[in-house]
Amino acid sequence: MKTLTKIIFTTALMLCMALYSNAQTSMDYNILIEDIEFQPGVTIDINVNVYVNENATNWANHGKIFGIEGMAHTANCLKPFAEALFDDSFQGAEINEFYAIDMPGRGGSGLPVGSDFLLEDMYIEDYLAVIEGALSYLNDDLNVYPKTILGHSLGGLEVILLQQKLINEGSNLKMEYKIKNALLLAPAIPGPLDWAYINGGGSAGLFDYIDYFTPEYGTVLNLPYYVWPFAFFTNTCCYFAPDMVPGAPSPAEVLANGYNGIEPAPLLLQISGAQIPPGLPYPYKPRPTVDEGIFKSKNGVQLTIVADEFDKMMTPDEEWELYQYLTKDKHGKRFFLVLGEESCHDTHISDPHAIVELLDKPYIFKSSEVEEDIIFTHNVKVYPNPVQSNSTIEVELAQNANLELRIYNQIGQLVETIYNGQIEKGNHTFQLTTEKLPVGLYTLRVQSGDKSEIIKIIKIK
Repeated sequence: MKTLTKIIFTTALMLCMALYSNAQTSMDYNILIEDIEFQPGVTIDINVNVYVNENATNWANHGKIFGIEGMAHTANCLKPFAEALFDDSFQGAEINEFYAIDMPGRGGSGLPVGSDFLLEDMYIEDYLAVIEGALSYLNDDLNVYPKTILGHSLGGLEVILLQQKLINEGSNLKMEYKIKNALLLAPAIPGPLDWAYINGGGSAGLFDYIDYFTPEYGTVLNLPYYVWPFAFFTNTCCYFAPDMVPGAPSPAEVLANGYNGIEPAPLLLQISGAQIPPGLPYPYKPRPTVDEGIFKSKNGVQLTIVADEFDKMMTPDEEWELYQYLTKDKHGKRFFLVLGEESCHDTHISDPHAIVELLDKPYIFKSSEVEEDIIFTHNVKVYPNPVQSNSTIEVELAQNANLELRIYNQIGQLVETIYNGQIEKGNHTFQLTTEKLPVGLYTLRVQSGDKSEIIKIIKIK
């Protein structure tokens, strides 16, 4: 009898401890922002998932991130990345909360209300107004000021377009919302830059999932949960539908985790610049464009872009061109590339640790003011960049000096010393042969006296 009593008592104690543990660790919560007006007389309720780092040591505002997911993704999709940041980054204790927004009609968010307005009537400008409404609510009603805005895929494009919109209004993300960092994961590409996925017709495959007969929503892109993994977890290297990269969720997990969501059909057509298919009564809207240099330091926000080597939607060289176009930074200090045959468009879900490892640098989530542009007294150029087989390095020296030119791979290993020795002032050219180098991201370090320069070089096929 004593033994039975002991077993019952022990079991009850373990159950209480488990319940207490769950209560202690289940700190995540949701915010429902009601009645965001994004058009006159048209409102929407927007859900924001808040992922909380229970091990955080710094609860200042600069430890908060506001995240926007990609096309047909819900806020739930950002949870694996948020948790990887909390657990694996040396600065994880500095990041305390991750606010992930569910866009209209997705996850816990509602549908438009008023004036017979349907989800199908929403365009990119409506999405930007919804994002601003959510940020304003966090700032004004909750006194929360995230210092980093994160966007994946379409969410990345929305961050770019929001910065452009605010600049057009005489402001920027920092002035308007106190945001100092923009982190974009595999962002969709605005005009005027080329985008092979849409120009080559890859996006046309998504048109098959436009539902023409949805009375509640209107005409929407509805990617079924059993198709969703194959769209985002195959790549251009080694995994083709129905095969997916390791770590990808199964269709059952997509359904259970609530990863997939609907998207207004006109929005898909707008971001791709595609012509309207027969039967859809929508005006043609051109692909959105942005100005060059909108993320230069004078515009208040430091930009980081992470690309994936075998992303089948956005190629690394396209993302590299986008980074340079937006920042005017030819050196690529905040451009990173996830390498390996397991990389895909949704690496932040299948292998978020690979991204966190690249971002584990103190200046990525920096809370101080944006750095001024680096000015090097010597002129250094690398062309072509991206490079396939050979590239030329030009160095202009103002005086005689010892010059070092060294190439490093992405994990900091020395790959090649191109030159190391005394050299006279003037213009000099050096050849970089990359034929035998694997595809990936490399760093050229130029050292002359006490002056140094870092330039990222991307090797493509």
